[in-house]
Amino acid sequence: MDRSSSGVEEHSVNRLLPGDNPQAYLPGDRRTALARGEDLPRRTTGSAVFVDISGFTPLTEALATELGARRGAEELTATLDRVFSALLERLHVWRGSVIYFSGDAVTAWLDGDDGLGAVACALEMQRVMDGVGLVRTPQGREVRLGVKVAVATGPVHRFVVGDPDVQLVDVLAGSLTESLASAEQVSESGDVVVDAGAMASLGDRVAIAELRAGEHGPVGVVAGLTVAASDPGPASAPPVLSEDLVRPWVLPPVWERMAAGRGEFLAELRPAVPVFLRFGGLDFEADDSAPERLDRFVRRTQRILATHGGYVLQLTIGDKGAYLYAVFGAPVAHEDDAARACAAALELLADEEPLTVTDLQVGIASGRLRSGTYGHRQRRTFCCLGDAVNLAARLMSKAPTGSVWVHEDVARATGTRFAWRALQPLTLKGKTRPAAARELLGRAQRVPAARRSSEDGPAAVPLVGRAEETALLHARWQEAQEGRGHTVVVQGEAGTGKSRLVAEAVRAWERAGVTVASGEASAVAGAAYLGWRDVWAELLGVDPSDATPASVTAAVAALDAGLTARTPLLQAVLGVPLPDSDLTGSFDAELRKTSLEDLLSRLLRARAATSPLVVHLEDAQLLDPLSRDLLAVLARVAAGLPVLLLVTARPDGTAYAGMPVTATRATDLVLEGLPEDAARELVTARHRTVSGRNPGAEVVDLVVTRAEGNAFYLEQLVDYLAARATEGADEDPEADDLPASLHSLVLSRIDTQPEGPRQSLKVASVLGRSFASRLVAGTYPDLGDDDEVDGHLLAVSSTRLVAPEDRAARTFAFGHSVTRDVAYESIPYAVRTVLHGRAGDALEAEPDGPVRSLDLLVHHYGHSDDLAQQRRYFVLGAENARSTYDIDRAVDLLERALPLVEPVDRAPVLLSLAEALESRGDWAGAEDAVSRALDAAEDVGDDRSAARARVARAELDRKQGRYADAAAGLDKAERGFADLDDRAGRARVLHLRGTLASQQGDPAAARAAYQESLQLRQTEGDAEGVAAMLTNLALCAEDEGDLDGAERIGRDALERLRTLRDRKTESVALINMGMLALARDDLSLARERFGEARELAELIGDPWMVAIVGHNQGNVDRQVGELGTAAGHLRASLEAYAERDDRWYLAQVLEDIALWLLTDGGTGTEAHDHGAVALVAAAGAVRAEIGAPRFASAENELEDALAPVRRRRSVTAQADALEAGESWTLTEALDAARRLLTV
Repeated sequence: MDRSSSGVEEHSVNRLLPGDNPQAYLPGDRRTALARGEDLPRRTTGSAVFVDISGFTPLTEALATELGARRGAEELTATLDRVFSALLERLHVWRGSVIYFSGDAVTAWLDGDDGLGAVACALEMQRVMDGVGLVRTPQGREVRLGVKVAVATGPVHRFVVGDPDVQLVDVLAGSLTESLASAEQVSESGDVVVDAGAMASLGDRVAIAELRAGEHGPVGVVAGLTVAASDPGPASAPPVLSEDLVRPWVLPPVWERMAAGRGEFLAELRPAVPVFLRFGGLDFEADDSAPERLDRFVRRTQRILATHGGYVLQLTIGDKGAYLYAVFGAPVAHEDDAARACAAALELLADEEPLTVTDLQVGIASGRLRSGTYGHRQRRTFCCLGDAVNLAARLMSKAPTGSVWVHEDVARATGTRFAWRALQPLTLKGKTRPAAARELLGRAQRVPAARRSSEDGPAAVPLVGRAEETALLHARWQEAQEGRGHTVVVQGEAGTGKSRLVAEAVRAWERAGVTVASGEASAVAGAAYLGWRDVWAELLGVDPSDATPASVTAAVAALDAGLTARTPLLQAVLGVPLPDSDLTGSFDAELRKTSLEDLLSRLLRARAATSPLVVHLEDAQLLDPLSRDLLAVLARVAAGLPVLLLVTARPDGTAYAGMPVTATRATDLVLEGLPEDAARELVTARHRTVSGRNPGAEVVDLVVTRAEGNAFYLEQLVDYLAARATEGADEDPEADDLPASLHSLVLSRIDTQPEGPRQSLKVASVLGRSFASRLVAGTYPDLGDDDEVDGHLLAVSSTRLVAPEDRAARTFAFGHSVTRDVAYESIPYAVRTVLHGRAGDALEAEPDGPVRSLDLLVHHYGHSDDLAQQRRYFVLGAENARSTYDIDRAVDLLERALPLVEPVDRAPVLLSLAEALESRGDWAGAEDAVSRALDAAEDVGDDRSAARARVARAELDRKQGRYADAAAGLDKAERGFADLDDRAGRARVLHLRGTLASQQGDPAAARAAYQESLQLRQTEGDAEGVAAMLTNLALCAEDEGDLDGAERIGRDALERLRTLRDRKTESVALINMGMLALARDDLSLARERFGEARELAELIGDPWMVAIVGHNQGNVDRQVGELGTAAGHLRASLEAYAERDDRWYLAQVLEDIALWLLTDGGTGTEAHDHGAVALVAAAGAVRAEIGAPRFASAENELEDALAPVRRRRSVTAQADALEAGESWTLTEALDAARRLLTV
């Protein structure tokens, strides 16, 4: 499908990621003045404009409901950015400069304006909002946003405050800003209001619809302007300032990322702690020193916050004082941001400069915030948005003067480090539930740190606290070496040490020369068999990155030369393009899966025959469905081999973590947290390794208490303390100095990395747990080339956040899945979307990329916004999934593709979907898909697809017993194909019509339909179709009693099938011909044909067909007196049926084992007679359970065989045997059959 052909709106994934421009962080007029080398006047006149967007609460709720809280917050921010961009465009046209951003509001200044320009601008903003304010959610709900605009005109104070080493802040202050705030408070959504000064200035040039009482005078609601405002004319391009002029206006970490060309990574989702600080005591009209006092206060606040790791984001000045909004945790996280925020708040309240400001009130909250930039291309700001921001502001408003009110979550995160006073639950604006909060009183009294131990010396970190578990693994390995294979499932939560436990055992076995084949399932791709890829690469001794068909075939031949014809099936597991052989080319999807499982079972047996093996699967909870099926198969096979199958998984609340293993040869090893003594030993050992000395006793106590037995958390805490010591901090902290959570600790460790390594980690997290540096570079070229990215990753590997895997291939892996998850989750959805698209582009560009990396391409493009590539790879991925019999994945991808395909392509996709749904037994879903396919075909005039849809519907009707509907549908389909002169289509219809007639017991009608289909297929040169029709005609002849004719036609069909080399169909035909030979009483020919059918079934690797053929062979062998051979065949079939729990076949084989016991009639032993009667009774009970009565012929055969028993055994003995069989469970009946077959 051509990428450029879609009518669906598409987004270019090759666009640049949304970076940022530091020049836009200055107000426009300030930027112009700096370019001229001038300063703005500190006292000026003009119009102040306050723009406030409303309606975000219902939009927030709608997006959170439809997309979830996290994705909803991102979409909300994107909407805010889009709306602000449109509104601020009008402001720039009217020469306005944005001074403050305050969440969903801005304050702007129009210098020299008498109110006319400001009101004209405000009215234009209302018209703009009419166009951009209607937001449609992904599920189609409409939410209307509104805007209210307040204008105040008159003199104002304009100056700059702040520390240039942190950030300069432009200020608009004085009585005018108080009047502006007062006007805004009485406005409503949709209003443009003006204060008394603006009304006086405008006079009759403005029409006032209504007057409202404001705290600072009357407020007019504008109806319109009575005169046209002068067109300001085209705006000149904003000047470009030098770096030294811009740098002081941008926060240091924000500047660092912009300077690195990675401003898009400012957009992140992260836990953070917002702090609001209200203050008063400044009179800008009466006190000439007020600006300087504000400057001192802001600088002091910036300095205190920076010392503790926080940043001031916004300053707002209004009629009820002013406030600062600060945040801890963004753009740089710390492991203890809650405690840092509280410590900073206490320091701010300290009365060091009593003449600066007064009436301080502080509110602190915490939560996941969306950090990033928003605004207009010419005026932007960095900010953090989220529910916790509003909560902190509400707490500030409630707090009495001179106090700090803190949300309960923040207080809990700080532990016992501070003193608190409990507050009654607070009712806060915008909150449906009362908020739990505390008042921060001060620091709690600290206990002196314990003395450090004097014992020094580095040591390797041992595995501690897992002696019992380690011994169990080695015991199971010993059993496996003796031929008693075993499966061990090690389940435990993230960080409990399951991977470390297994890794230590694996290292010990590898040192002893044991072959260990390891693989790891991935949450990234959803690719079939991906978790098994490395396992089979190791067992076969091939490297999938450079393997060829010849090298893979040679590897198979080295284990079993008889399996090489099935080598192409390994493509699904190894990810290596392997062209089909003559044998595999004819396999359908179901047979490919079955044959692959059989092939891998045989290869495992062959490999284990050379030496005992350990097969290790990591993160098995992430296995795809086909991989789980393979695990079930190989676990059964391994039970009889010198193989230890070792599986790690996170728990799901069930035995074996939900893995498909049987309890007979399996162990469920559940890991809990480390016991306290082991945790202490680990802390001590880890501390010695990273610092060269033992930790103090108190450090051990505190770390062990905080980590609660989680081994990964313990090690991360020790690493954190060692890093603090390197930086000169006290290494023996209080417990409250330790990180409150593993997530915050890992995020802080990522944030403290240099810019290049840090961003390399984030991009790598998009690729998965394991990744290559070249793909990181290809996904985000701004990081540099492969060499530079490899250097970044090597530099950060010393932290154990990542570790090199293969230096030659430059591959790495995250040190723990938690690290990868934290890095990935901190990237907003919009940025992830672009990175996934770029990862797809990088993979597609590699040699054989679309083949080797198909599942990864499906994953990455599926998470991108490149609709053309989604359409392409969803369809390709679905085709591949169907070819491997991964039906659920095929259905998922086809359903995702449907909204993206062109109308002309919808019917074929829907028909493929219908086939997939039918394969998994979803009849209703299949019928719905077929109906939609027919409608789609008729909508675009696609008559061929319409006819195909009618055939599909008819087949669904036939299979569900709706024969009349099926016949009518086939008639319509045939007329459609006839109109198109589509003889292949007609032949297909006639074929199905014959099958329908045969199913209804009309062999003559079936024969007529098959013959007509045969003629069309012969005309078309359809060799496969001709063979199929001859096979069906042979069956018709047999049904009509023409056994000689059936033999003749069947031989013809068989010869044609041999030429086609369709081994499965040939095997089925041989089974049919064997049954025909039985009907003709030719037991010798029947044995010959069943034997050949079995050879073919084994060749193609279909154990189920082997079992069915073996069952037939057993019956023939019984009839010719080969009872020992017959017993072997029947026993093998019994086990195969039991494995699948196929009760229809189990009932048959139990009856046939009874017939085996009764062979030669009167010579049977008492045990055989009793067993035969009991097995027939047990089979009857199974048939009654499944609703499958015996055919009359089978009933007659059993009665004839049982007749001698009835003559020679007493009624009581027969009744006892009958009662025993009827009382058996199925398991008991199968055990009895096994015992009797060995007699």
